[in-house]
Amino acid sequence: MNLDYFTLLSYEPVHLQNVGSVKSPLLKDLAGISLPVYHFYLSILMMDIKTYYQALDHEKTSYFQNLSKQEIAGIIQIRAEYEALSDLEKSNLVFYDIMIFDPKMRGYVLSSLNFFLSDDIEYIESERQFATYNSVALTSCDFTPKRPKIHKLNPFL
Repeated sequence: MNLDYFTLLSYEPVHLQNVGSVKSPLLKDLAGISLPVYHFYLSILMMDIKTYYQALDHEKTSYFQNLSKQEIAGIIQIRAEYEALSDLEKSNLVFYDIMIFDPKMRGYVLSSLNFFLSDDIEYIESERQFATYNSVALTSCDFTPKRPKIHKLNPFL
C-alpha cells in the first residue's frame, strides 16, 4: 500500500486491513501526552529484539520492579531460549514473538497502539494477541509489517 502525500498530511485516519485505523497525531495530541512520551511510543513500535534486550541489560534490575517473580522468570526463560537458537531460527522471529511474554512491554505496546490507532485496542491474554473492538487481531504475522506505515504516518520523527 503506497500512501500519497495528501493522505500522509490528512487528519483522517488511514485504514489498514487487519490492523485498524492509523491516525497521524495532531499537535494537540502531542501536547496532551508530551513530546518525550510520543517519542517513547514511537520507539516501542519501532523496537526490534536486539534493542529490547539491550534496553533490558541497560535497565538491569530496575526494569523488573513491580513484576512478579513468575513474570521475571518468564522473561529470563524466554531470553535464554532465544539465545539458544541458531542464527537462522532467530532471523525467523520478530519483536512481537518475544515481547508477548513480557507483561510490562505488552502494556507499553498497548499504550502505543491506543495512541496511534483510532480503534480501541485490548490485549487478550488467552490468545496472546492484541485486538480491536471489532475483533480484528494484531498478531505477529501482521503486526511487524505495519510498523513502517505507522512510522510514515507520523511526521515528527
